[in-house]
Amino acid sequence: MKQFNQIGLKIAIASFVIGTFFLISYAITHIEGIAVFGYFYLLAAIFINLIIALVLFVFSVTNTENRTKNLKTIGVMLFNIPIAYLYVIIVFDYLHL
Repeated sequence: MKQFNQIGLKIAIASFVIGTFFLISYAITHIEGIAVFGYFYLLAAIFINLIIALVLFVFSVTNTENRTKNLKTIGVMLFNIPIAYLYVIIVFDYLHL
């Protein structure tokens, strides 16, 4: 179970870093292909993060030993949601959508 906490944290950090990379790349170049690729990356990241968060949630319900740590990891993963939303707003503002 500790492996899933580590995986969850690494996925959350990687999602943030890669998403930020796409945002900065698009902001610098204004190449719409980067925005489109970033959008598809966002969909994939949502799916992967959701799967890991659900697994951690199930572990939290079934195993009280690591419940606090699992829920903290889920919280870190959920923190990416408002950041991703902000990034989408920024890109849409650039695209004038």
